Amino acid sequence: MKLKRTFTLLLALALCMSLAACGKTSADKGSGNATDTSTTETDKKTEYAIGEAFGTDSVECVIDEVKWVTLEDVTSHPSAYAMVGNVKQIEAKDMFPGYSFFGISALNDTMDYPCLVVTFSLKNIGKTDVAPTMDAENFTPYSEVPSYGNISVIYDDGYTFEAEEGFTTALKVLGTPIKEGRIFQLPSQVSENEDKSLEVKVSLPNSNRENEEFFVSVR
Repeated sequence: MKLKRTFTLLLALALCMSLAACGKTSADKGSGNATDTSTTETDKKTEYAIGEAFGTDSVECVIDEVKWVTLEDVTSHPSAYAMVGNVKQIEAKDMFPGYSFFGISALNDTMDYPCLVVTFSLKNIGKTDVAPTMDAENFTPYSEVPSYGNISVIYDDGYTFEAEEGFTTALKVLGTPIKEGRIFQLPSQVSENEDKSLEVKVSLPNSNRENEEFFVSVR
């Protein structure tokens, strides 16, 4: 009788331990799935299309066009060159009527690389003017003007090419949108490898003067 009672107690104890182990495994598994899902959702980024508006509570942007041109297209244009002091710089402000181009001096006419032209519109949708900040004490006529945003091209999810010039044109409250363009002189494989991803990254300020990043898919 005593042996039978001991056996019953041992069996009950074993059953309890088995149930506890199953419960812990299920809980751990459930927790793991929740963490994985959260991580995946956090890593996702919203991509916009060319011609689609995006932005912060302060600035709205639209990438109007992304177009490949040859270096010859740029340099053979009547407005291609301008003299800045004794330095010959490449310009292209008249190639795309209605758009102002900045930072074209970064182009190198000795390198036969294709050029990616990105034209865009910026509009102030906030309640205060948006303009570059300037350090009055350290400012000289040759100082770089700090920008309030910038634009880059990202190739194959890792190779980033930043525009020579950021956003420096002031955006007035209730003002009309400004239209600008940037030209990126890129290695040939960026245009040739059409199976590789290509996107435009735009950095824009919000009303707290903190920049947010947006991505526009090119291919």
